[in-house]
Amino acid sequence: MEGIMFCPECGEKNEIKESVESIQSETEQVSGEVHDTESTEEPAESQVHDAESTEEPAESQVQDNKVVLEKANALQIPSAIIETGPQKKFCPQCGTENNGDAVFCGKCGFSFAGAAVPPTMQNSGKEKKGGRKGLVIGLAVAGIVAAVGIVGILSSVNTGKGKDGPSNLIYLKDNQINVMAGSKIITVDDDFYESKSDISLRTSGWSIRYSEDGKYLFYPVDCSSYNIYDLYRRKVNSQKAEGVKVASNVSSYELIGSSKIVILSDEGKLYITNMKDKEKIASNVGEFRLSADNKYVYWYTLDGDIYVQDIGLKKDKIKVDKETDWVYYVSGDLKDMLYVKDDNLYHVKNFEDKEKVASDVENVSVYKDKDNNDLKIYYTVADEGDKLTYGDIVEDDMASADAQMKEPDIKDYQKTTIVDSWWGPREKTETDDKYYEDLDKYNEKIQRDYIREYFDDTIGVEYLELYYYDINKKNSEKVFSNSIAQRSSSDGVYTIAYYNLDDVKKIKMSELEQLNYNDLDSKAKEALESCKKVCAIDRNVKTDLDIGMDEYAGFGNSVSYVPENGMLYLMCVNKTSGSTLLCTNLNKDKGKVSEITDEAYLIELATEDGVYYLVAEDESGKGSLYFNDKMISEDVTAYSVYKSDTGAIYYYTDMRDSDYTDMHDSEGTLMKYEKGKETTVAEDVADYYEFDEGKFAILMDYNFKKNRGDLKLYTGNKLKDIDTDVQSIVRY
Repeated sequence: MEGIMFCPECGEKNEIKESVESIQSETEQVSGEVHDTESTEEPAESQVHDAESTEEPAESQVQDNKVVLEKANALQIPSAIIETGPQKKFCPQCGTENNGDAVFCGKCGFSFAGAAVPPTMQNSGKEKKGGRKGLVIGLAVAGIVAAVGIVGILSSVNTGKGKDGPSNLIYLKDNQINVMAGSKIITVDDDFYESKSDISLRTSGWSIRYSEDGKYLFYPVDCSSYNIYDLYRRKVNSQKAEGVKVASNVSSYELIGSSKIVILSDEGKLYITNMKDKEKIASNVGEFRLSADNKYVYWYTLDGDIYVQDIGLKKDKIKVDKETDWVYYVSGDLKDMLYVKDDNLYHVKNFEDKEKVASDVENVSVYKDKDNNDLKIYYTVADEGDKLTYGDIVEDDMASADAQMKEPDIKDYQKTTIVDSWWGPREKTETDDKYYEDLDKYNEKIQRDYIREYFDDTIGVEYLELYYYDINKKNSEKVFSNSIAQRSSSDGVYTIAYYNLDDVKKIKMSELEQLNYNDLDSKAKEALESCKKVCAIDRNVKTDLDIGMDEYAGFGNSVSYVPENGMLYLMCVNKTSGSTLLCTNLNKDKGKVSEITDEAYLIELATEDGVYYLVAEDESGKGSLYFNDKMISEDVTAYSVYKSDTGAIYYYTDMRDSDYTDMHDSEGTLMKYEKGKETTVAEDVADYYEFDEGKFAILMDYNFKKNRGDLKLYTGNKLKDIDTDVQSIVRY
């Protein structure tokens, strides 16, 4: 697209064809008349102006804007996030890698809730060292905001429900937003997407908000593929109301009450406006967020600087730190921050109370429960513990004998005699065969000495030094330090397969069949398998699990933990074939493990009541769905089980065969399981979304070539027609 300086896929630099004059002209065109003062008065709709600068940009300013874009591509801008550990998942719509607990795809906005994601799109991944990530600010920051799940950005808003029905159902038709307000459907007469080629079955509306009083809808117009859009506002319950532009070239925004907005532009400018006047907060901004009480604003610059300021801009801004590498956590009130700078982990309390937590930090993982009350913080330190070496695995039972062995001297094995010959008497020297036997033994000793040179070398396994940090006590505690075979995490609980060297069956030097490195390495790894154990770590408590790892090759990536009751479910892969589903209660069982089934294929969902899992029947990923030991349904699509806000379970059966790389182009039968009974909700369902508790929008009979289908309302009993030729249900 014109004006984009770097390809968002490969980073290739593109020549800007537009002249400085054309950029300047365009900037002038979208500018409105505003004042740099703050006003709390609610303006009339006719008074709402485009919140852009009234000054004509000088040529130098245009160049500055281009420099900002270049910096956004050249630097790797971090994001304040809540990480969920090593699990990852790939978006079935665009293929982008996301955190394991991401609700929306960070690139295209696809919602993972209720979506049928194929097995080939799941990836365990490894935790990466805390560093800057390639996020192009000004082109994708709004998508980043959706992906990282910043607390409060889409929650706790008044959706203005009408007494005749739900009003927070939003969908796209003819590239226009449609809102179900009470018994009416309000159509917003503006294009949602800038290009109709961006229209797809699933749409994320992370940029759609209701005002606090529920009277106004804020929504994007001409949203680009890089999530840059013009922001509009209109009354919700009136079809005659017209949308009024609030700002142009917006990458993200936050509402304060019903009359103020904090906006981040695609050029990295952060400002606050009451939709009539605006006041600049900062420039060169990569991301921002508001405190839960809307009293403070936090932002992170393209240079890695962290700032906080009161929302009224009455006091000087506070520079928390500069040139940081990655912000891992910011609390809802902004008064607790965790970030890494120069491989050091810092904790800042109350904006200015800075304390170094640890040095040589590789990765930080922060977990929060749904209510944001239970916080778990772990970090790993770079390779500081003892390494597992070949010498730890080998018992050198030949060391004493080899130390006394000397190279045989052939003269010691020879005997000379005088014998007669045709020429007369001569000397005859004979060598005893024992010399050659002793020489072979000595050569073997030389080979063993060669093997001994590797005893101090580390074996090629991962080493993990894991710490738990109590943010309230400001206390770190080492919870694990060992060579490991495998690890996974779920809801803040680490499951680790490690090597317990106290139980290792050591290799005897005398039993090595081939005295070479390959044989040593192979035998060492076989020995390690004999001492492998599994533990679970929750905060600073390590629990060894009673799992005979000689029976299993590992526990795969299918591990689920239920914080409410302490149940841990893990799928252990048999060394022969199949998988065994095991469970334990970390609060009660003290490591004792129970077997649920040895025919499991996939853990679908773990709840307080039990576990839902699949037993595979064919290679397509479909299988029989079980709840604990009871079979519920057959031909269930993998990764399709969803728990409603009411507690009912929904899933797809009879999913039409399709290429897993294009999973969104598929339909199936939507089923419901509630109170021990299975019922059919609808057939030929392409997408569904629980937009309110127990209320579902269902898109069915979908034409994937034309991107349109029939939209129905389901509230637990019958289907009710809403609209036809609907493109997508908007998740927001």
